Amino acid sequence: MYYISIIYDFSTLTDVLKMGLRQHNYRVFYDKNHHYLAVFLAYLKYLLYICTTKNQNIMEKEELIRNLGPNITMCFLEGCPRADKCIKHLAYKMFGDQKTHGSTVMPSSLKADGQCDQFEEAIAKRYAKGAQHIFDEVRMKHFGEIKARVVRILGGRTSYYRCIRGEKLITEEQQTQIANLFKSYGYDSGNLYDEYIESL
Repeated sequence: MYYISIIYDFSTLTDVLKMGLRQHNYRVFYDKNHHYLAVFLAYLKYLLYICTTKNQNIMEKEELIRNLGPNITMCFLEGCPRADKCIKHLAYKMFGDQKTHGSTVMPSSLKADGQCDQFEEAIAKRYAKGAQHIFDEVRMKHFGEIKARVVRILGGRTSYYRCIRGEKLITEEQQTQIANLFKSYGYDSGNLYDEYIESL
């Protein structure tokens, strides 16, 4: 809402500016140059949109990282060329001053060519949460086979039950595998989960 109000206030300001130019001593200037003025104001609006959108994306990313909590593995390596895109380094910047010990990325992870096998890009992903009704439409003759394969996809029985109850999130890759499994038996895969959430 803050960004919307800025754009709204800016639009109001430009309208006032145009009215002032029309009504006062600069009316002749406005009449001769109103096309250039319109282009100039449009460009300013575009710059404002770019700046506010970028700031909003940064705030959304910070909120997602904050939701992961301070127990996430952190990276304090400043020499990494991809540090500003890595969840673990961004988490360190947010939570580092709150921690005295915990899981960290070791300096040996960063190679001479700038590659790091611990790098995890800070991109929001769509996870499924809960699947209490995943087998509602499955016929009895297919139930055993499909459930056994879903259990394997989700990493075993313990992980399976946690996913079903919504205690553990189901990744996009797992969702794809389960969707393909249901389709191979002729079932619709569109309503398998209780809800979806975005997380890093």
